[in-house]
Amino acid sequence: MTDGTFADLVATRTELLVQALGSATRVADCLGVSRTVVSRWRAATLLPTLEQARLLVDLDHVVARASIIFEPPVVWNWLSGSSSYLQGARPIDVLQIRGAADVVQALDAAEQLAFG
Repeated sequence: MTDGTFADLVATRTELLVQALGSATRVADCLGVSRTVVSRWRAATLLPTLEQARLLVDLDHVVARASIIFEPPVVWNWLSGSSSYLQGARPIDVLQIRGAADVVQALDAAEQLAFG
């Protein structure tokens, strides 16, 4: 997975997300796909649709930003928990419906609370 093809980039990004979130099931939950799809992306035997690719990149960005603020186990808890900044919605649901912008703003608010 080092020649830089789109399939390899998807596989690498997916693998990093699985490591960051702790399981392929969690990545699948965040992306609204099956665990099998995540496994096939990791193996570079299936490519995401354009919408899935956009969501994969958005999730990668959100997880990277969340990792600046939270310890690794807390990242998943934050993504899958209710957020008052998002009017009680779960960040993973907002990410799937509206994209990363509102979730990144919620992370900015959490960062301000954590670090002032």
